[in-house]
Amino acid sequence: MGEYQKITKEYIDLPKYCYFFIKEIQDSIDEYNVKHAGDEIEVTIETSEHPYCSDAFELIIKAFTRKKFYVSTPTYKMVNENGVRTYTYKWKLKKVDDLPF
Repeated sequence: MGEYQKITKEYIDLPKYCYFFIKEIQDSIDEYNVKHAGDEIEVTIETSEHPYCSDAFELIIKAFTRKKFYVSTPTYKMVNENGVRTYTYKWKLKKVDDLPF
């Protein structure tokens, strides 16, 4: 394995990356009808195409903040099997009336 290199927005297709996560999260919100203050959801997303990128996650969190969701930075687990890295992300969202900031 080579030296660790932090993945930043310069190394990914940022619009495609953000769209993937936003669509997956929004589909789960719609599926579970999360629309009232206090409603919570945990969304699990598995992908081998999207490594952890904190720059992109900041934008994704900002998008859902505008929709009045409190979103924590996702946790993730990476598994490397047969030379393929698979990432499993867990996003926690909570619908709020108004954000405290």
